[in-house]
Amino acid sequence: MGHIFLHLQENDDFIIDYEDKETENVREQEANNFASDALISPILWKEFAEKYYEYTKENINEFAIKANTLPEIIRGRLNKNGFGKRKTSRFRKV
Repeated sequence: MGHIFLHLQENDDFIIDYEDKETENVREQEANNFASDALISPILWKEFAEKYYEYTKENINEFAIKANTLPEIIRGRLNKNGFGKRKTSRFRKV
């Protein structure tokens, strides 16, 4: 989504990372940030991140409703941002 909106209009090399690995490529990071912010408002995300020490199923579901998105999107962003899933099914700030 981010690549299409941000880079396809430039009429130059269009890069999509089908292997889903992170790169240090500026265009990749721009597209990732765009997609993250499109799925969850940066203001709401900051409020959520500052509110909890542990991210439980309950507070993830509550936030998903507030952000008008799926709980899986919240969990995916927590994982991407380094709040790895624990055996207790909770996410903890590292």
